[in-house]
Amino acid sequence: MSNDDPGNLLYAGFNQNDSLFVLGTENGYVLYNTEPFREIARRRVGGVGHVAMLHRSNILGLVGGGHRPLDSNNKVIIWDDAAQQPLAELEFRTPVLSAQFRIDRLVIATQDKVFVYDFPGNPIRLLKTYDTCDNPRGLLAVCPSSSNPVVAMPGRQTGHVHVVDVGSETGRAPQMLKAHEHGLACVALSYTGRLLATASDIGTRICVFDTATKQKLHEFRRGSFAANVLCIRFNHDASLLCASSEHTIHLFSLKNPERNRPSTLGLVGEYLPSFKAGRSMFKFNTKCPSLCAFGTDRQSVVAVCSNATFHQFAFDEQGPRPDRNKFSRLLKINEWDALFRIASDDDDGDSRDKGQGSAGGDEGSAGQQQDGVGSRPAAVAQSTLAAEGSGGTGIASDDETGEAVIVSAPSLRN
Repeated sequence: MSNDDPGNLLYAGFNQNDSLFVLGTENGYVLYNTEPFREIARRRVGGVGHVAMLHRSNILGLVGGGHRPLDSNNKVIIWDDAAQQPLAELEFRTPVLSAQFRIDRLVIATQDKVFVYDFPGNPIRLLKTYDTCDNPRGLLAVCPSSSNPVVAMPGRQTGHVHVVDVGSETGRAPQMLKAHEHGLACVALSYTGRLLATASDIGTRICVFDTATKQKLHEFRRGSFAANVLCIRFNHDASLLCASSEHTIHLFSLKNPERNRPSTLGLVGEYLPSFKAGRSMFKFNTKCPSLCAFGTDRQSVVAVCSNATFHQFAFDEQGPRPDRNKFSRLLKINEWDALFRIASDDDDGDSRDKGQGSAGGDEGSAGQQQDGVGSRPAAVAQSTLAAEGSGGTGIASDDETGEAVIVSAPSLRN
C-alpha cells in the first residue's frame, strides 16, 4: 500500500471510559484525547497491530503488526509510555488477537483461548485459561468496574457467550448465554458489567442481556440486510447503546425503549424473534467503517473512521443536531515520517501528560533509545517466569503458553 493509504492504519481503540483513543500504525502508535479532541502523544516504536490501554495511565499493552512490527505478533509487550521502555513480555504459541486491561487483570485472546493474568505484579501470574470456539476477531469484553470483575468471551459453541468472574481464582460460577444462531461478530459489557450486548456475523440484530440472570432484556433491529457490526458501546449509565458497521452508526435507547422506532414483526436476520425488535432512534452516516463511543457531554456519539477521520455527531431529545457536529482529520499516514524528523519545542510536542498535558518522556529520548523501526530498548534486568499452574481446571499448564520476561514491576498512575 502507498504511504497515504489509510490501510496503513492497523488498529483503533478506546480506553475503558472512552476518554482516550489510540491508533496503531505501521510505524508506531498515536494517542488522542476524545473530548476535547486533541493529539496527546505519538510514538515511533515499530508496527503496532493492537494496543490495550489501562484507563489514563502510562501503561499500555502492545502487539506487533504490519510489515516492520515492534515485535512478533504472538507477544504482548507491557509498555511504559512515560519511560518508553518495556516492563514485561508475555509470549504465546499463536498470534495474539486482542488484549484488555482492568485495574487488577490483563486478559488476552488468541484464536481459541482466553488467558487471564494477575496484574500488576512481579511476577505477572497466569490465573486461568478458557477455551473458546474459533474466535478470529479476538472478541473480548472486560468490565472495568472494581466491584464486578466479569469478562465476556465466545463460548465453546457457536453463537454462545461465556461470562466469567475473574476477581479470584475460584470466583462465581460462569454463565453461558445462547445469544445467536450464527457466529459472534461483537460483544460489549456495560461499565458496571450488568448488561451484555451482542451481534452476530449476520449483523441485523443487537441483543442485550442481564449478565446475572441470563435474561434477554432487549432485541434491537439494526437493519434488514446483513452487515458487519464492528463495535457496540454503552454510555456510562447504560441508558443508551450505539453500534457501528461499515457505513453507519445506530443509536438505541435502553432506558426509554419506546423512543426506538417500531419494527414490523417478521423474519429478522436469523430467525423469528419472540417479540417486536425495535429499530434505532436514529442513525449517523460515516460512509466508511468506524468504531463508536459516547462523548463526555452525553449528547454526542464519536466515531474513529478507517479513512483516518474523527467525527462527533450531536443529538438531543428531538434527534440529530448536525449543526453541532464536529470533524477532525487524524494524523495523515504520509506525514508520519516527517513528524518524527521535526524537533518540536511547543506545548503540543514532546512533553505531554495523558489527560494532564504531558505524556511523560519525549520524542528525542525515545529516538535515542531506538536504532530503527522495530527495535526496542534493551532490557536492563530480566527474569524468566514459567506459566503458573499445572493443568488444574481452568488453569493453564506450562505447555499452554510461553514465558513472561519481567523487566521491572509496573508503576501505575491513576
